[in-house]
Amino acid sequence: MKKLEALIRARRKVANMYDAQLASIGWIKTPVTPSYNTHVFQSYIIQIPQRINRDQFINYLRQNGIEANFGTYALHKITFYKNKYRLRVLQFPITEHAFQTSVALPLFEHLSANQIQKIVGTIRKFQYKV
Repeated sequence: MKKLEALIRARRKVANMYDAQLASIGWIKTPVTPSYNTHVFQSYIIQIPQRINRDQFINYLRQNGIEANFGTYALHKITFYKNKYRLRVLQFPITEHAFQTSVALPLFEHLSANQIQKIVGTIRKFQYKV
């Protein structure tokens, strides 16, 4: 249990560094943790504006050596659920929006301040392409 607590503390520290550096990029929404709760940061998910193509943004990050991925799964997009329950995109507009606009940034306990600066600097450069 002590290892788990140390891991969570380290992930929160990384998330705090992301929060501080991403705060100056107005078009990025960072995770919010309500004051009555805590976050373990299994992932660090940002939200980008809908006008930005999420897949192009992720590809841009990957081309710059940053392993990013889509941040939210949408069950209505997964073939098994879509077929079994006859799910349609228009049934889940909020889920669809989250799916199209969320991006998972690299997050592990040993991510350094320099690595976060590189990630955030790369995101800043993308801002000019918007």
